[in-house]
Amino acid sequence: MNAAAQVTEPKDDELARLSSRITGLEAGQRARDDQIQLLKEENAWLRAQLWGRSSEKSVIEISPDQWHLVFNEAEARTFQAAPESEVTRIAEHTRAKRGRRKLPGELERVPVIYDLSESEKVCPHDGTALTVMDREISEHYHFQPARAWITEEVRLTYSCPCCRGYVKTAPAPLKLIPKSVASPELLAHLTTTKFVDAVPLNRQVQQLERYGISLSVATLSNWMLTIGTNRVQPLINLLIEQLLQALLMYLDETTLQVLQSEKSPTSTHYMWVRLGVLPGSEGEPERRIVIFTYCPYRNTETLQQLLEGFSGKLVTDGLDLYDTYADLKKLIHGLCNAHCRRGFEEARQIAEGDAKKSKSAAAQPNSAATRARMALDYYRQIYRIEREIKDLSPAQKRAVRQERSAPVMAAFKNWLDEMQPKVWPEGKLGKAISYALSHWDKLCTFLKHGEMDPDTNVIERLIRSFVIGRGNWILHKSQAGATASANLYSLVMTCRINNIDPHAYLTYVFTHLAAARTVQDFEALLPWNVQRALARPPPD
Repeated sequence: MNAAAQVTEPKDDELARLSSRITGLEAGQRARDDQIQLLKEENAWLRAQLWGRSSEKSVIEISPDQWHLVFNEAEARTFQAAPESEVTRIAEHTRAKRGRRKLPGELERVPVIYDLSESEKVCPHDGTALTVMDREISEHYHFQPARAWITEEVRLTYSCPCCRGYVKTAPAPLKLIPKSVASPELLAHLTTTKFVDAVPLNRQVQQLERYGISLSVATLSNWMLTIGTNRVQPLINLLIEQLLQALLMYLDETTLQVLQSEKSPTSTHYMWVRLGVLPGSEGEPERRIVIFTYCPYRNTETLQQLLEGFSGKLVTDGLDLYDTYADLKKLIHGLCNAHCRRGFEEARQIAEGDAKKSKSAAAQPNSAATRARMALDYYRQIYRIEREIKDLSPAQKRAVRQERSAPVMAAFKNWLDEMQPKVWPEGKLGKAISYALSHWDKLCTFLKHGEMDPDTNVIERLIRSFVIGRGNWILHKSQAGATASANLYSLVMTCRINNIDPHAYLTYVFTHLAAARTVQDFEALLPWNVQRALARPPPD
């Protein structure tokens, strides 16, 4: 028998074992390839965060007529399905040279006259006295640093000159913090400087030293804690009552660290921010109420406490917790398109970071960078329309959105459906497309409600002030301190969003709050009521 005759066919079980092994190796290779690609995207994203542009604004805008230069035919047709904005012809003009911005008219003007000497006010030719024919005026900012002084409150005591048995002393004024050396003006300054300007108390102590005021950080901390927890809480309660009656609410949260709590010192706590929009009464502008609320946890119980009694329209980011609650309570729920857009912006940055290694990669019609830029261009059209209609009424906004924005979003949806099977689902672009499609209906809620913004940027700007402060003082020592900060942030941010001067408001409130007893007294100290009181001319 020769050697060839001795070769035996492999058994079926051996074939199955070998086939299974090959399949496992192929699956392992695919898993490794996916992991390598994920690591590449993560590396490109980190490089973009370190050295790329921090702004999410678009660098360039590509004309729809030029998309055929970079996209394949199917993508170009999809993009052209989005209607263009109406074109307004502008006549040719010459742009005037930009000069210095005019100084604000509301500041006091103090004239300083520069005149000729008496001997120079005579004509050298015939000795005739000169007369003023014109004035040359130039303006300059002046600034005087703060001035510190001490008020001596003198209480006179009277007695009967006959019997000397009756003695009466003038009553002491009520103090916001009894036995404290702080005036309402100083407390308003400390609060505004910390919660508006994000200057921590230790730096404020150093600033006050320069003006001759010697105070410790512990003293200032105790003042802020007392005011924030005990004194202003009735005002916060009234604001929350009105907030829950709002027709529209924006909701978001951010993290903070609290050293002393039932959780570990390194655990994450949460600062929730609610912004309610209420219509104005009889010719007055709409009111906006901002409430910061400290909670250790981010869960359903916390959300139920924050929204108990609210039945209006809700705008949030894509956190599943919000989505579940809104569906449970049957609330009209809009999602933030800025969060959705951010996913495509991150995909663009990652893809362009990878494309730098190959100069031609970014220009390929099917590249991730090209597709991400195309998604961003849909949003560019939406936000261009939003800028044009920002001053319109809600009814007018809704009409324009239905006419112009809705077709753009519909074309965007068609593009997403077409792109989803063409991209790697685990990549940044694939995840951005999946997020958009899974939340599509709520991303389009703003089209039907003119009073609603397409995103939560308005509340993110409020949170940014807190985040800047958090970066300065790092953490809160106790839960009471976090609650005090939340209450004081609520007051100053409600002032800011309603164009009310926080320092003037707090000075008035800290002056009158100690005497408040009834609900009417506290209502008179709400920001818009104080604004009217401050605008009222003083009595004769």
